[in-house]
Amino acid sequence: MTSTQDTPPNVTGLDAPSNRRDDTKTESELQSLGAKFSGKGVSGVRKPSDMFFDGADQIDASIVANDSDANIPSAEGSKDESEAKSTPDATTFIHALDDTEKQCFIPAGASSDIKSIIYFDIDSDLDIPFETEGGLILCKVSSAHLALASPVWRNMLYGNNYIKRSDEEAWVVSIDGYASALMTLFHIIHYEFDKVPVKLPLEELYRIAVVISRYKCTHLIYPWAETWINSLPTNHAPEENYRNSRKAMFIAWVLGDVSLFRRSVEQIVLSSKLVTSQLVDSDGNSLSDVENIHEDLLGWIGTTRLETISLILDALSEPFRRPSSGDKSPKPPFCKLGTQQKECETMMLGSMVPQLMAAGLFPVPEPREFLDSIDTLKSKINNFKYTPYEGRDWMPHLSHISCSLGYSEAVEASLADMQVPLDCGFMDDFVARSRISGIRKTLGYYGTDYSGIIEDDSKVPKDAVKRDGCS
Repeated sequence: MTSTQDTPPNVTGLDAPSNRRDDTKTESELQSLGAKFSGKGVSGVRKPSDMFFDGADQIDASIVANDSDANIPSAEGSKDESEAKSTPDATTFIHALDDTEKQCFIPAGASSDIKSIIYFDIDSDLDIPFETEGGLILCKVSSAHLALASPVWRNMLYGNNYIKRSDEEAWVVSIDGYASALMTLFHIIHYEFDKVPVKLPLEELYRIAVVISRYKCTHLIYPWAETWINSLPTNHAPEENYRNSRKAMFIAWVLGDVSLFRRSVEQIVLSSKLVTSQLVDSDGNSLSDVENIHEDLLGWIGTTRLETISLILDALSEPFRRPSSGDKSPKPPFCKLGTQQKECETMMLGSMVPQLMAAGLFPVPEPREFLDSIDTLKSKINNFKYTPYEGRDWMPHLSHISCSLGYSEAVEASLADMQVPLDCGFMDDFVARSRISGIRKTLGYYGTDYSGIIEDDSKVPKDAVKRDGCS
Protein backbone atom coordinates (compact mmCIF):
# COMPACT_ATOMS: atom_id res chain seq x y z
CA MET A 1 0.00 0.00 0.00
CA THR A 2 2.84 2.31 -0.78
CA SER A 3 1.75 5.60 -2.20
CA THR A 4 3.41 8.55 -3.84
CA GLN A 5 4.46 11.79 -2.19
CA ASP A 6 3.07 15.31 -2.49
CA THR A 7 4.77 15.90 -5.84
CA PRO A 8 3.65 15.93 -9.44
CA PRO A 9 2.73 12.38 -10.48
CA ASN A 10 5.63 10.12 -11.24
CA VAL A 11 4.33 6.61 -10.78
CA THR A 12 7.36 5.06 -12.42
CA GLY A 13 9.35 5.98 -9.32
CA LEU A 14 7.07 4.00 -6.94
CA ASP A 15 8.57 1.11 -5.06
CA ALA A 16 6.11 -1.51 -6.30
CA PRO A 17 6.15 -5.33 -6.34
CA SER A 18 7.66 -6.86 -9.44
CA ASN A 19 4.43 -8.67 -10.27
CA ARG A 20 2.28 -5.55 -10.09
CA ARG A 21 -0.41 -5.07 -12.66
CA ASP A 22 0.29 -3.23 -15.86
CA ASP A 23 -2.53 -0.73 -15.42
CA THR A 24 -0.49 1.60 -13.16
CA LYS A 25 -0.53 5.03 -14.69
CA THR A 26 2.52 6.93 -15.90
CA GLU A 27 2.71 10.68 -15.42
CA SER A 28 1.33 11.37 -18.88
CA GLU A 29 -1.50 8.91 -18.31
CA LEU A 30 -2.39 10.57 -15.02
CA GLN A 31 -2.40 13.94 -16.73
CA SER A 32 -4.73 12.46 -19.31
CA LEU A 33 -6.96 11.10 -16.56
CA GLY A 34 -7.12 14.56 -15.05
CA ALA A 35 -8.09 15.98 -18.41
CA LYS A 36 -11.00 13.56 -18.47
CA PHE A 37 -12.50 15.47 -15.54
CA SER A 38 -11.33 18.99 -16.15
CA GLY A 39 -9.04 19.38 -19.13
CA LYS A 40 -6.36 20.74 -16.76
CA GLY A 41 -4.56 17.65 -15.54
CA VAL A 42 -3.44 16.61 -12.08
CA SER A 43 -1.86 18.98 -9.61
CA GLY A 44 -0.54 16.43 -7.13
CA VAL A 45 -0.55 12.93 -5.74
CA ARG A 46 -0.95 12.48 -2.01
CA LYS A 47 -0.71 9.70 0.48
CA PRO A 48 -3.86 9.00 2.51
CA SER A 49 -2.03 9.81 5.73
CA ASP A 50 -0.99 13.21 4.39
CA MET A 51 -4.54 13.96 3.34
CA PHE A 52 -6.37 13.37 6.62
CA PHE A 53 -4.43 12.39 9.68
CA ASP A 54 -1.69 13.97 11.72
CA GLY A 55 -0.78 10.80 13.58
CA ALA A 56 -3.57 8.31 14.12
CA ASP A 57 -6.31 10.26 15.81
CA GLN A 58 -6.76 13.66 14.17
CA ILE A 59 -8.83 14.59 11.15
CA ASP A 60 -7.86 17.32 8.72
CA ALA A 61 -10.36 20.05 9.47
CA SER A 62 -10.26 21.30 5.88
CA ILE A 63 -11.52 17.98 4.56
CA VAL A 64 -14.21 17.69 7.23
CA ALA A 65 -15.36 21.22 6.47
CA ASN A 66 -15.57 20.41 2.78
CA ASP A 67 -17.72 17.30 3.24
CA SER A 68 -21.39 17.60 2.46
CA ASP A 69 -24.66 15.73 2.21
CA ALA A 70 -27.69 15.26 -0.07
CA ASN A 71 -30.13 12.60 -1.14
CA ILE A 72 -28.71 9.39 -2.52
CA PRO A 73 -28.91 9.00 -6.30
CA SER A 74 -27.85 5.68 -7.77
CA ALA A 75 -24.41 5.84 -9.32
CA GLU A 76 -25.22 6.11 -13.03
CA GLY A 77 -27.80 3.37 -12.78
CA SER A 78 -25.29 1.05 -11.18
CA LYS A 79 -27.41 -0.31 -8.35
CA ASP A 80 -30.17 -2.85 -8.53
CA GLU A 81 -33.31 -0.99 -7.52
CA SER A 82 -34.22 -3.42 -4.74
CA GLU A 83 -30.81 -3.20 -3.07
CA ALA A 84 -29.79 0.32 -3.99
CA LYS A 85 -32.77 1.90 -2.30
CA SER A 86 -31.38 3.76 0.69
CA THR A 87 -32.52 2.86 4.15
CA PRO A 88 -34.70 5.49 5.85
CA ASP A 89 -32.06 6.25 8.46
CA ALA A 90 -29.63 7.32 5.78
CA THR A 91 -31.95 9.51 3.72
CA THR A 92 -34.85 11.52 5.07
CA PHE A 93 -33.67 11.67 8.67
CA ILE A 94 -30.12 12.64 7.73
CA HIS A 95 -31.12 15.07 5.00
CA ALA A 96 -33.24 16.97 7.51
CA LEU A 97 -30.22 17.49 9.73
CA ASP A 98 -27.96 18.78 6.99
CA ASP A 99 -30.08 20.80 4.60
CA THR A 100 -27.32 23.38 4.26
CA GLU A 101 -24.82 20.94 2.79
CA LYS A 102 -24.52 19.18 -0.55
CA GLN A 103 -22.85 15.84 -0.79
CA CYS A 104 -19.76 14.94 -2.76
CA PHE A 105 -21.40 13.08 -5.65
CA ILE A 106 -19.57 13.53 -8.97
CA PRO A 107 -21.34 12.33 -12.12
CA ALA A 108 -19.08 10.85 -14.75
CA GLY A 109 -17.74 13.52 -17.05
CA ALA A 110 -18.15 16.33 -14.53
CA SER A 111 -15.81 19.23 -15.06
CA SER A 112 -13.50 19.67 -12.06
CA ASP A 113 -9.80 20.01 -11.52
CA ILE A 114 -8.17 17.00 -9.89
CA LYS A 115 -6.16 18.44 -7.02
CA SER A 116 -4.98 15.20 -5.45
CA ILE A 117 -4.75 11.49 -6.17
CA ILE A 118 -4.76 9.18 -3.14
CA TYR A 119 -3.57 5.60 -3.46
CA PHE A 120 -5.20 3.14 -1.07
CA ASP A 121 -3.93 0.21 -3.13
CA ILE A 122 -0.88 0.41 -5.39
CA ASP A 123 -2.55 -2.14 -7.68
CA SER A 124 -5.84 -0.29 -7.67
CA ASP A 125 -8.32 -0.91 -10.46
CA LEU A 126 -11.06 1.55 -9.45
CA ASP A 127 -11.11 5.36 -9.28
CA ILE A 128 -13.53 7.10 -6.92
CA PRO A 129 -13.75 10.91 -7.19
CA PHE A 130 -14.83 13.26 -4.42
CA GLU A 131 -15.47 16.93 -4.95
CA THR A 132 -14.52 19.31 -2.16
CA GLU A 133 -14.27 23.09 -2.02
CA GLY A 134 -10.57 22.69 -2.70
CA GLY A 135 -11.15 20.71 -5.87
CA LEU A 136 -11.49 17.12 -6.95
CA ILE A 137 -9.84 14.31 -4.97
CA LEU A 138 -9.37 11.02 -6.78
CA CYS A 139 -9.16 7.90 -4.63
CA LYS A 140 -7.58 4.82 -6.20
CA VAL A 141 -8.93 1.72 -4.52
CA SER A 142 -9.34 -2.01 -5.01
CA SER A 143 -12.77 -2.94 -6.33
CA ALA A 144 -12.47 -6.37 -4.72
CA HIS A 145 -11.93 -4.81 -1.31
CA LEU A 146 -15.00 -2.60 -1.72
CA ALA A 147 -17.13 -5.49 -2.93
CA LEU A 148 -16.19 -7.57 0.10
CA ALA A 149 -16.82 -4.68 2.49
CA SER A 150 -20.36 -3.73 1.45
CA PRO A 151 -23.20 -5.56 -0.31
CA VAL A 152 -24.33 -2.22 -1.73
CA TRP A 153 -20.91 -1.57 -3.22
CA ARG A 154 -20.74 -5.15 -4.49
CA ASN A 155 -24.02 -4.71 -6.31
CA MET A 156 -22.87 -1.33 -7.60
CA LEU A 157 -19.70 -2.83 -9.05
CA TYR A 158 -20.79 -6.31 -10.08
CA GLY A 159 -24.61 -6.42 -9.91
CA ASN A 160 -27.08 -6.67 -12.77
CA ASN A 161 -26.87 -2.94 -13.46
CA TYR A 162 -23.18 -2.52 -12.77
CA ILE A 163 -21.19 0.30 -14.33
CA LYS A 164 -19.60 -1.14 -17.44
CA ARG A 165 -15.85 -0.94 -17.66
CA SER A 166 -13.92 0.29 -20.65
CA ASP A 167 -10.67 -1.36 -21.70
CA GLU A 168 -9.36 2.00 -22.82
CA GLU A 169 -10.38 4.26 -19.95
CA ALA A 170 -10.01 4.14 -16.18
CA TRP A 171 -12.85 2.53 -14.24
CA VAL A 172 -14.52 5.46 -12.48
CA VAL A 173 -17.43 5.05 -10.06
CA SER A 174 -19.06 7.83 -8.04
CA ILE A 175 -19.95 6.95 -4.44
CA ASP A 176 -22.27 9.29 -2.60
CA GLY A 177 -21.24 10.18 0.95
CA TYR A 178 -19.08 12.24 3.26
CA ALA A 179 -15.53 12.21 1.93
CA SER A 180 -13.76 12.06 5.30
CA ALA A 181 -15.98 9.21 6.52
CA LEU A 182 -15.49 7.24 3.32
CA MET A 183 -11.74 7.79 3.53
CA THR A 184 -11.73 6.29 7.02
CA LEU A 185 -13.59 3.24 5.72
CA PHE A 186 -11.20 2.96 2.77
CA HIS A 187 -8.29 2.88 5.23
CA ILE A 188 -10.00 0.05 7.10
CA ILE A 189 -10.88 -2.11 4.11
CA HIS A 190 -7.37 -1.69 2.67
CA TYR A 191 -5.82 -2.74 6.02
CA GLU A 192 -4.28 0.65 6.79
CA PHE A 193 -5.28 0.42 10.43
CA ASP A 194 -2.62 2.86 11.57
CA LYS A 195 -4.47 5.56 9.62
CA VAL A 196 -7.74 4.97 11.51
CA PRO A 197 -8.32 7.67 14.17
CA VAL A 198 -8.34 6.62 17.80
CA LYS A 199 -10.84 9.34 18.78
CA LEU A 200 -13.54 11.09 16.81
CA PRO A 201 -15.60 14.23 17.44
CA LEU A 202 -19.35 13.70 17.42
CA GLU A 203 -19.73 15.34 14.00
CA GLU A 204 -17.30 12.93 12.34
CA LEU A 205 -18.73 9.88 14.09
CA TYR A 206 -22.14 10.98 12.85
CA ARG A 207 -20.79 11.13 9.28
CA ILE A 208 -19.37 7.64 9.61
CA ALA A 209 -22.72 6.43 10.99
CA VAL A 210 -24.47 7.87 7.94
CA VAL A 211 -22.10 6.09 5.54
CA ILE A 212 -22.07 2.68 7.23
CA SER A 213 -25.87 2.74 7.52
CA ARG A 214 -26.25 3.74 3.89
CA TYR A 215 -23.88 1.08 2.57
CA LYS A 216 -24.69 -1.63 5.12
CA CYS A 217 -21.15 -2.03 6.39
CA THR A 218 -21.36 -1.35 10.13
CA HIS A 219 -19.22 -4.43 10.74
CA LEU A 220 -16.18 -2.57 9.39
CA ILE A 221 -15.84 -0.41 12.50
CA TYR A 222 -16.23 -3.26 15.03
CA PRO A 223 -12.75 -2.78 16.58
CA TRP A 224 -13.20 0.99 17.03
CA ALA A 225 -16.91 1.67 17.60
CA GLU A 226 -17.04 1.38 21.38
CA THR A 227 -13.83 3.39 21.83
CA TRP A 228 -15.22 6.14 19.60
CA ILE A 229 -18.50 6.20 21.54
CA ASN A 230 -16.78 6.28 24.91
CA SER A 231 -14.50 9.14 23.83
CA LEU A 232 -17.39 11.48 23.03
CA PRO A 233 -17.43 14.46 25.45
CA THR A 234 -20.21 14.42 28.03
CA ASN A 235 -19.66 17.76 29.78
CA HIS A 236 -21.19 20.08 27.20
CA ALA A 237 -23.51 22.88 28.24
CA PRO A 238 -27.21 21.93 27.99
CA GLU A 239 -27.69 24.10 24.89
CA GLU A 240 -24.94 22.26 23.03
CA ASN A 241 -26.29 18.89 24.16
CA TYR A 242 -29.67 19.86 22.74
CA ARG A 243 -28.13 20.85 19.41
CA ASN A 244 -26.20 17.57 19.21
CA SER A 245 -28.99 15.32 20.46
CA ARG A 246 -30.45 14.34 17.09
CA LYS A 247 -27.09 13.37 15.63
CA ALA A 248 -26.17 11.55 18.83
CA MET A 249 -29.48 9.69 18.67
CA PHE A 250 -28.79 8.60 15.10
CA ILE A 251 -25.27 7.42 15.99
CA ALA A 252 -26.69 5.44 18.92
CA TRP A 253 -29.33 3.81 16.73
CA VAL A 254 -26.94 2.80 13.97
CA LEU A 255 -24.40 1.35 16.41
CA GLY A 256 -26.93 -0.09 18.84
CA ASP A 257 -25.93 1.93 21.91
CA VAL A 258 -29.11 1.90 23.97
CA SER A 259 -27.80 4.10 26.79
CA LEU A 260 -26.67 6.87 24.42
CA PHE A 261 -29.97 6.55 22.56
CA ARG A 262 -32.00 7.01 25.73
CA ARG A 263 -29.96 10.03 26.83
CA SER A 264 -30.27 11.61 23.40
CA VAL A 265 -34.02 11.05 23.17
CA GLU A 266 -34.46 12.52 26.65
CA GLN A 267 -32.51 15.60 25.54
CA ILE A 268 -34.90 15.92 22.60
CA VAL A 269 -37.90 15.59 24.94
CA LEU A 270 -36.54 18.36 27.19
CA SER A 271 -35.75 20.76 24.34
CA SER A 272 -38.68 20.12 21.97
CA LYS A 273 -41.57 22.56 21.64
CA LEU A 274 -44.76 22.95 19.66
CA VAL A 275 -44.95 25.20 16.61
CA THR A 276 -48.20 25.19 14.61
CA SER A 277 -49.14 21.93 16.36
CA GLN A 278 -45.90 20.23 15.30
CA LEU A 279 -43.03 19.16 17.51
CA VAL A 280 -39.75 20.89 16.64
CA ASP A 281 -36.27 20.69 18.12
CA SER A 282 -34.34 23.45 19.89
CA ASP A 283 -33.37 24.96 16.51
CA GLY A 284 -36.96 24.96 15.25
CA ASN A 285 -36.54 22.00 12.88
CA SER A 286 -39.42 19.56 12.59
CA LEU A 287 -39.02 16.26 14.41
CA SER A 288 -41.32 14.38 12.05
CA ASP A 289 -38.37 12.67 10.36
CA VAL A 290 -37.52 10.67 13.51
CA GLU A 291 -40.32 8.35 12.42
CA ASN A 292 -37.82 6.98 9.91
CA ILE A 293 -35.97 5.46 12.86
CA HIS A 294 -39.21 4.03 14.27
CA GLU A 295 -42.75 4.86 13.27
CA ASP A 296 -43.78 5.43 16.90
CA LEU A 297 -40.73 7.37 18.06
CA LEU A 298 -42.28 10.79 17.50
CA GLY A 299 -45.34 9.66 19.46
CA TRP A 300 -43.16 8.42 22.32
CA ILE A 301 -41.36 11.76 22.44
CA GLY A 302 -44.61 13.74 22.35
CA THR A 303 -46.28 11.59 25.02
CA THR A 304 -43.31 11.83 27.39
CA ARG A 305 -43.12 15.59 26.91
CA LEU A 306 -46.84 16.05 27.61
CA GLU A 307 -46.82 13.84 30.71
CA THR A 308 -43.81 15.64 32.18
CA ILE A 309 -45.28 19.09 31.51
CA SER A 310 -48.54 17.93 33.10
CA LEU A 311 -46.75 16.93 36.31
CA ILE A 312 -44.90 20.25 36.53
CA LEU A 313 -47.97 22.40 35.83
CA ASP A 314 -49.96 20.41 38.35
CA ALA A 315 -47.33 21.28 40.94
CA LEU A 316 -47.69 24.98 40.04
CA SER A 317 -51.44 24.96 40.67
CA GLU A 318 -51.32 22.79 43.80
CA PRO A 319 -50.80 25.65 46.32
CA PHE A 320 -53.83 27.48 44.88
CA ARG A 321 -56.08 24.41 45.16
CA ARG A 322 -55.36 23.12 48.63
CA PRO A 323 -56.30 24.90 51.87
CA SER A 324 -53.60 26.55 53.92
CA SER A 325 -51.78 24.79 56.71
CA GLY A 326 -53.83 26.69 59.22
CA ASP A 327 -56.95 24.88 57.97
CA LYS A 328 -55.55 21.51 59.05
CA SER A 329 -54.66 20.22 55.60
CA PRO A 330 -53.49 16.57 55.74
CA LYS A 331 -50.63 17.37 53.35
CA PRO A 332 -47.25 18.65 54.57
CA PRO A 333 -47.32 22.44 54.95
CA PHE A 334 -45.43 24.74 52.60
CA CYS A 335 -44.32 26.74 55.62
CA LYS A 336 -41.49 24.92 57.32
CA LEU A 337 -41.81 26.65 60.69
CA GLY A 338 -44.28 25.76 63.37
CA THR A 339 -45.55 29.28 63.79
CA GLN A 340 -47.58 31.73 61.66
CA GLN A 341 -47.90 29.20 58.84
CA LYS A 342 -51.03 30.72 57.32
CA GLU A 343 -49.46 34.15 57.10
CA CYS A 344 -46.27 32.71 55.61
CA GLU A 345 -48.07 30.76 52.89
CA THR A 346 -50.29 33.72 52.04
CA MET A 347 -47.18 35.87 51.62
CA MET A 348 -45.55 33.28 49.36
CA LEU A 349 -48.64 32.93 47.17
CA GLY A 350 -49.01 36.69 46.91
CA SER A 351 -45.40 37.15 45.85
CA MET A 352 -45.65 34.33 43.32
CA VAL A 353 -48.74 35.43 41.38
CA PRO A 354 -47.09 38.40 39.59
CA GLN A 355 -44.11 36.24 38.65
CA LEU A 356 -46.37 33.48 37.31
CA MET A 357 -48.31 36.03 35.28
CA ALA A 358 -45.11 37.52 33.86
CA ALA A 359 -43.97 34.03 32.85
CA GLY A 360 -47.31 33.31 31.16
CA LEU A 361 -48.13 30.66 33.75
CA PHE A 362 -51.09 32.25 35.56
CA PRO A 363 -53.73 31.14 35.37
CA VAL A 364 -51.82 27.85 35.11
CA PRO A 365 -52.40 26.63 31.53
CA GLU A 366 -53.56 23.19 30.51
CA PRO A 367 -50.62 20.92 29.56
CA ARG A 368 -51.65 20.80 25.89
CA GLU A 369 -51.75 24.59 25.79
CA PHE A 370 -48.14 24.97 26.89
CA LEU A 371 -46.14 25.29 23.67
CA ASP A 372 -42.63 25.94 24.94
CA SER A 373 -40.03 23.36 25.97
CA ILE A 374 -39.69 21.61 29.31
CA ASP A 375 -36.26 23.16 29.65
CA THR A 376 -37.72 26.65 29.24
CA LEU A 377 -40.44 25.87 31.79
CA LYS A 378 -37.79 24.65 34.22
CA SER A 379 -35.73 27.82 33.76
CA LYS A 380 -38.74 30.05 34.43
CA ILE A 381 -39.62 28.21 37.62
CA ASN A 382 -36.06 28.20 38.91
CA ASN A 383 -35.95 31.98 38.51
CA PHE A 384 -38.93 32.55 40.80
CA LYS A 385 -38.13 34.34 44.07
CA TYR A 386 -40.25 34.14 47.22
CA THR A 387 -40.86 37.09 49.51
CA PRO A 388 -40.38 35.61 53.00
CA TYR A 389 -42.84 36.44 55.75
CA GLU A 390 -41.54 38.57 58.63
CA GLY A 391 -43.72 38.42 61.74
CA ARG A 392 -43.91 40.94 64.54
CA ASP A 393 -42.06 38.61 66.84
CA TRP A 394 -39.55 37.76 64.10
CA MET A 395 -36.14 36.64 65.25
CA PRO A 396 -33.22 35.26 63.19
CA HIS A 397 -33.77 31.69 64.38
CA LEU A 398 -37.44 31.91 63.32
CA SER A 399 -36.85 33.14 59.78
CA HIS A 400 -39.25 31.98 57.04
CA ILE A 401 -36.59 32.40 54.37
CA SER A 402 -36.37 28.63 53.79
CA CYS A 403 -40.10 28.19 53.20
CA SER A 404 -41.25 27.54 49.63
CA LEU A 405 -44.16 26.29 47.56
CA GLY A 406 -42.09 23.34 46.35
CA TYR A 407 -41.97 24.38 42.69
CA SER A 408 -38.29 23.68 42.01
CA GLU A 409 -38.45 20.42 43.93
CA ALA A 410 -41.45 19.30 41.87
CA VAL A 411 -39.58 20.04 38.63
CA GLU A 412 -36.58 17.98 39.70
CA ALA A 413 -38.79 15.09 40.81
CA SER A 414 -40.70 15.13 37.51
CA LEU A 415 -37.51 15.08 35.45
CA ALA A 416 -36.01 12.32 37.59
CA ASP A 417 -39.05 10.12 36.92
CA MET A 418 -39.19 10.93 33.20
CA GLN A 419 -38.65 7.89 31.01
CA VAL A 420 -39.39 7.50 27.32
CA PRO A 421 -41.39 4.32 26.64
CA LEU A 422 -39.73 2.17 23.99
CA ASP A 423 -41.23 -0.79 22.17
CA CYS A 424 -39.83 -4.25 23.02
CA GLY A 425 -39.20 -5.10 19.39
CA PHE A 426 -37.39 -1.82 18.95
CA MET A 427 -35.14 -2.65 21.89
CA ASP A 428 -34.48 -6.10 20.41
CA ASP A 429 -33.11 -4.31 17.37
CA PHE A 430 -30.51 -2.59 19.55
CA VAL A 431 -29.14 -5.95 20.63
CA ALA A 432 -28.74 -7.05 17.01
CA ARG A 433 -27.10 -3.77 16.01
CA SER A 434 -24.73 -3.78 18.98
CA ARG A 435 -23.52 -7.25 18.08
CA ILE A 436 -22.60 -6.03 14.60
CA SER A 437 -20.95 -2.81 15.75
CA GLY A 438 -19.19 -4.17 18.83
CA ILE A 439 -21.00 -1.94 21.36
CA ARG A 440 -20.88 -4.52 24.14
CA LYS A 441 -22.29 -2.27 26.85
CA THR A 442 -25.75 -2.46 25.26
CA LEU A 443 -25.93 -6.15 26.12
CA GLY A 444 -25.58 -5.18 29.77
CA TYR A 445 -28.97 -3.48 29.62
CA TYR A 446 -30.86 -6.74 29.16
CA GLY A 447 -31.75 -9.52 31.55
CA THR A 448 -32.50 -13.21 31.25
CA ASP A 449 -35.55 -12.61 29.07
CA TYR A 450 -33.11 -11.98 26.23
CA SER A 451 -32.14 -15.63 25.71
CA GLY A 452 -29.54 -15.67 28.45
CA ILE A 453 -27.51 -12.70 27.23
CA ILE A 454 -26.99 -11.98 30.92
CA GLU A 455 -27.48 -15.04 33.12
CA ASP A 456 -27.37 -13.22 36.46
CA ASP A 457 -30.08 -10.57 36.81
CA SER A 458 -28.24 -9.09 39.79
CA LYS A 459 -25.63 -7.80 37.35
CA VAL A 460 -28.19 -5.86 35.34
CA PRO A 461 -28.03 -2.08 36.01
CA LYS A 462 -30.80 -0.55 38.11
CA ASP A 463 -32.14 1.29 35.06
CA ALA A 464 -31.95 -1.80 32.87
CA VAL A 465 -34.37 -2.32 30.01
CA LYS A 466 -36.29 -5.57 30.38
CA ARG A 467 -38.47 -7.28 27.80
CA ASP A 468 -41.47 -7.36 30.11
CA GLY A 469 -41.27 -3.60 30.68
CA CYS A 470 -39.17 -2.10 27.88
CA SER A 471 -39.26 1.22 29.64
